[in-house]
Amino acid sequence: MKSFLAIIVYILCLHPVYAITVNININGDNVKYENARLDKGNYISTASEFVSNLEPTSSWLPASSSKELNFNLFGPDKKNASLHVQLTGLEFDWAGSSSNSDSINNTVMGLESGICNTYILAGTKVQLTSDSSSCISNRFINSASELNPFYFVRPIFKVHSFSTLTGLPEGVYVGSEIIKYRYYYYNKHNVFTYRELSFDLTFQISYTPSVFSSLEVVAENGGIIEPKYETDKVKGETKYNVVASGFFDTGIKMKFDTGGNYSLIHESDSTSIIPYYIHCSTCDNKVIVGDDGKVVSAVLSSSGIVNVPVGGNHNTISFDLVVGYRNREFNEVITGRYSASFNVIFGLDF
Repeated sequence: MKSFLAIIVYILCLHPVYAITVNININGDNVKYENARLDKGNYISTASEFVSNLEPTSSWLPASSSKELNFNLFGPDKKNASLHVQLTGLEFDWAGSSSNSDSINNTVMGLESGICNTYILAGTKVQLTSDSSSCISNRFINSASELNPFYFVRPIFKVHSFSTLTGLPEGVYVGSEIIKYRYYYYNKHNVFTYRELSFDLTFQISYTPSVFSSLEVVAENGGIIEPKYETDKVKGETKYNVVASGFFDTGIKMKFDTGGNYSLIHESDSTSIIPYYIHCSTCDNKVIVGDDGKVVSAVLSSSGIVNVPVGGNHNTISFDLVVGYRNREFNEVITGRYSASFNVIFGLDF
C-alpha cells in the first residue's frame, strides 16, 4: 500500500465526454428496460462507453455521487415531457485486469462528503452507491503494475415515474444530461491526485400510450329484442355489453358502416322492415344510429368513427351498445321473426 501525501495535485484539463444511452420501451403500463438490469432495487445500465487514455496507475480509488436529475424529453410533434431520475451511484469496470482491493486509511476520508456502499464484483468491477451528494469508496483498487484504472463506467439509477408521458402521442422521446464523476489515484510520481470525467447520459423512450389486448362482447338475452306493446304502438331493445382490456391512455374507437342498412328484416317478407337505433351512453356520440335506421350526421362527419373515452380504470373500458326500436305502429309490423346484423370495428385509432 502506497503512503498518502498530504497535498493533492489538482489537474485542470479538457475532460473527454462519453455517451451512454438507456433505451426503454413503454407499451401502455408495461415498462421494459432494453439495456439496463435491476439489481438491489436500482437499475444498472448495461450500455457503456469505452474510457481510454487514462493515466496508468497501480492504485486508485473510485468516487461517486447521488443526485436528483430532471431530463427534458423531446418527442414527436414538438411534444415535450420530463423524466425524474435519481442517480444513486456508478459502476466501474476494469475489464478483467488483474487487481485486488485494500481498505483505505482514515486520512482520505474527507475527500468526499461520505463513504460509498462499496461492492467488489468478481474482482473485475466495483459498484458504488450512496445517499450522500458525493462519496468515496472504502477500498483502493490495486494492480501489480501500472494499468489503465478502468475501461467502462455505468450509471446506477432509479426512474421515479413515467407519468408525464400520459396524454402525449406515440413516438420516441429523448433527453440527455451530463454526469460528472471523479476518481483518485497515485500517478507515476507517487503523488495522490484525482481526475474528473463526465459522460452524456441519454434516456431514449419508445412510447406507445395504449395497448388493446382483448375484447369481449356479451349480448343481453342472446341479442333477442322482445317486443313491448303500448296501446297501438310497439317497441323493444337489447344491450351488448362491451369490455375492452389492455391499457388505454385516452380511450378506444369504434368504426361503423356509414352506408349500412340498420333495419330488422322479416324472415319471409323482405319488404317488411323495422329500422333500429344504436345508442352508447358513454361515447362522445351517444346516438350513433337514429330511430330512422340512419347514421346520424355527427358520426357521418367523422367517417363513422365514434370515440369511447377511458374512465377511472385505464386497464378496462366497459360500456353498452343499446340496440332497439320504438314508436312503431301495429300496422307497420307483421307477425313473424325479424333479424339483422351490423359490423363494428374496434381499435385504438383509424
